[in-house]
Amino acid sequence: MWDYLKGAKKPIVLYGMGNGADKIIKVLEDRGIEYKGVFATDGFVREKYFHGLKLSSYGGLKEKFGDMIVLLSFGSARPEVLENIKRIAAEQELYAPDVPVYGEGLFTKEYAIRHKKELEYVYGRLEDELSRRTFENVIKYKISGKPEYL
Repeated sequence: MWDYLKGAKKPIVLYGMGNGADKIIKVLEDRGIEYKGVFATDGFVREKYFHGLKLSSYGGLKEKFGDMIVLLSFGSARPEVLENIKRIAAEQELYAPDVPVYGEGLFTKEYAIRHKKELEYVYGRLEDELSRRTFENVIKYKISGKPEYL
């Protein structure tokens, strides 16, 4: 996902602020990937700045950029928030980057290749099809950032 973002032509924006966004921004900056905006859920938008960018609404950035890549930068189980995320994902290219809670390591395609034997070891010990499918989908999510694998 990170390599894809580096070559992306569409503007990249973050949905959310806080620790998740801080971690995603660090990865973006470390990899030389430019992001153009940050937005919050309607109702949370105030006259705030985050990492030097004025906080916007989704509608404001949609009006400014049109087609864009949205990086989901927070987690939530609230039904209304999940519905909003689904709505945005239906309109834009949306990813939920997997960044570590602690430490610096990223689970990338290269990481999976380096740890192929360990991953195969774990997979080989899973007892049922649901466990194997869940394991596969978690790996696919971590590499792609696509929330549909979750």
